[in-house]
Amino acid sequence: MIEFNGYLTGAPKKFLFKKLISCFQNATVFAFTMVLPFIILLVKTFEALSILYLYLAFFLCLMIVYRIIIPKASKSAIPKRIYIMDDKMVCIADNLTENRSVELVRKVFDYGEFYFISFYFGKISCYFICQKSLLTQGTIEDFEKLFDGKIVRKK
Repeated sequence: MIEFNGYLTGAPKKFLFKKLISCFQNATVFAFTMVLPFIILLVKTFEALSILYLYLAFFLCLMIVYRIIIPKASKSAIPKRIYIMDDKMVCIADNLTENRSVELVRKVFDYGEFYFISFYFGKISCYFICQKSLLTQGTIEDFEKLFDGKIVRKK
């Protein structure tokens, strides 16, 4: 069993918030792109370009709001315990729990003081960030041996 126990601090916490903002913004871009043809149809039907302007203004406001609200509102989503046992990874935070199979890991990025575990499309998660100083069971060598060949060093 490999366990990281405690709340993220410093660079890993900042990285988590950047990932969350990116995920929310990407989802918003996708949703707005899917709705855009209907907005264009409304603009042509009612001959009112102001509908498009309001749509784009709302889109831009959402993009800015994510940068302001997510770091404040997501404090309860900071992982406090991540453990790997029997080829299963579990991430526990105050208001969420996620689990993934070790087989679904695409890459493990080593940023020096923490690891970010990336999964294949469809199982993406921003929460599997393992701060090395929070390792309570197992060793860094055990962790790296488990993901041998998938670790990418970044600095």
